[in-house]
Amino acid sequence: MTNIENIYVCITAPLFIAMLCTDKKYRAVFCFCFAGMTMCMLSAYLNTFFCAFYGVDNMNATTQIAPVIEEVMKLLPLLFFMVIFEPKIEKFRLAAIITAVSFATFENICYLTGNGAEQIGFLLIRGFGAGAMHVVCGGAYSEGLLLVWENRMLRSVCLPGILFVAIVYHAIYNLLVSVGGTLQVIAYFIPVTTLLLVLFLKKTSLSLRSFSFFRPYIDKREEFSMYETKKRVSEAKLRAAHMIEKKEKRAIRCLSALCVIFSCLLVGAIAELSGGTGKEALVQGMNGATLLSESTGGYVFVAVVSFIAAVCLTLLCIKIREKSTCFGHGKKEN
Repeated sequence: MTNIENIYVCITAPLFIAMLCTDKKYRAVFCFCFAGMTMCMLSAYLNTFFCAFYGVDNMNATTQIAPVIEEVMKLLPLLFFMVIFEPKIEKFRLAAIITAVSFATFENICYLTGNGAEQIGFLLIRGFGAGAMHVVCGGAYSEGLLLVWENRMLRSVCLPGILFVAIVYHAIYNLLVSVGGTLQVIAYFIPVTTLLLVLFLKKTSLSLRSFSFFRPYIDKREEFSMYETKKRVSEAKLRAAHMIEKKEKRAIRCLSALCVIFSCLLVGAIAELSGGTGKEALVQGMNGATLLSESTGGYVFVAVVSFIAAVCLTLLCIKIREKSTCFGHGKKEN
């Protein structure tokens, strides 16, 4: 059995010392490193507990239990950061990426210690594949939450959809990796390809403004010089509201389409690959998730649930206090 608690202490101890030696503005980076690795360790505990509770084999554990638990655990610190601190866009994107990378790093280290380091080529492929997969899911959280966070109704509807997309993407990756052979290699390259495609599209969309073909559309803003300032501001606000509405509708349609596509792929893949026998042996140690003995899983599960309940209660108290403070200031002004 791999003692992941010992690995966790060995990694976080020097990071903690480095955090104390750096400037305060950089300490948030270390905090999200700790958050990502802590969520990975807690995910291992919960995966083991639920696998023992439901009595599932490795195939079902990696495709049905691990993706749900790991993606939910990765999302929790980001939601906490967004609700409590209300960060700027760039800070939240950085937090999501650091959390995902730290999660993947700790998972890869646990896999390395549990399965050995004889095949350096395979470990490199797996390291980049698993790392890119977690970064893609973390990027989906950051961009999705930033897109819908200001609208409470849209946020409540799209948040489960964003989480579901990440879970299905993670489950398909785990399923292909668990099968082995050529599909396993393909699975490792799918997240890397997805990440490179997203970066290319982002860079392309930003560079469109520098093309001479688009200059007439950019220079059209000079035509508004004949209007008064108030009229220009009102027209700009209306145009911005219309663009935001179109963007939100397009995001909902894209998320819905992705959910349907990933659901069909996952159902078809599970029906095709998990029905036979003899495939469970290929899954052993592939995702580094079930690393704890069954005897302690229940205690850890109770501790995690208690911690989440305490965090929710703390958030509720903070919100109530903020509302009461604002109400008190309003009374004083009146």
